[in-house]
Amino acid sequence: MEVLTHHKWGDYTITYSITYNYITKTKQRIVHVVEDMDKNSDGIAVLMYHYVYTKDDIPDSLNSNYILDTDLEAQLQYLSENNYCFPSYQELAAYVKGELTLPEKSVILTFDDGQKGFLNYGIPLLEKYQIPATSFVIAS
Repeated sequence: MEVLTHHKWGDYTITYSITYNYITKTKQRIVHVVEDMDKNSDGIAVLMYHYVYTKDDIPDSLNSNYILDTDLEAQLQYLSENNYCFPSYQELAAYVKGELTLPEKSVILTFDDGQKGFLNYGIPLLEKYQIPATSFVIAS
């Protein structure tokens, strides 16, 4: 992770890269550095999802871990329109250690179990709103 070592306010572009089997993928993230902000002192919210479905692709059994794609979109739109911050896990670790201050409106999104609904419906919505999330996949 690139660390900003200067203290000038403004927008900065950070580029993340990963190489696997001679293929390199990069992703850019715009970081907005402010002079002052409402600081988070109550901990970081984590929104945990398991399965995203549509009205045309309803799972056999529904429970509180399932979310309709239109409901997920409404939540993502709200987070985006209200300028929430989505810290990386490195930023979260630094926050927990007291090394970093995060904005009051900080939240982490996770999608557990690697369900097809996340791939088919969740990822396109995350890309639409440019909101990062983590998928925890069960493997054996």
